[in-house]
Amino acid sequence: MLLIGASLGIFSGASYAQDAQLISTDLLETAVLVIAGAVNLLLGGTAFLLWESIRSTRRAIEAEAEHRQTAEERIFAEKLRIEKELDAHRQYAASTFVRRDDYHEDIDNLKSLIQQIIERLDRKVDK
Repeated sequence: MLLIGASLGIFSGASYAQDAQLISTDLLETAVLVIAGAVNLLLGGTAFLLWESIRSTRRAIEAEAEHRQTAEERIFAEKLRIEKELDAHRQYAASTFVRRDDYHEDIDNLKSLIQQIIERLDRKVDK
């Protein structure tokens, strides 16, 4: 810009060397700003990608925790159902089947009754 202004005579008394030095300073500043912008863009993009990665990881962890909690609730409900079913089977077995001790006592009583009947029959036959 200064070069154009100097060539047109807008800036009176300014030499070409001074204008060239100003232009090279402006170009250097522009180059530094472009490089700084590019570095800032790269750093910003990298920070954005890291942030998105952290957010997606956090979402995945939360989803896994929710899935785990749901699975634990299903397991607990299934455990309760099995315990109720087991209690029902225990009650059914207790009311339907004879315990071993009771069975032995009943068999012993039957044997003694049969023995008494046999003894009575033997007495009647002997008479």
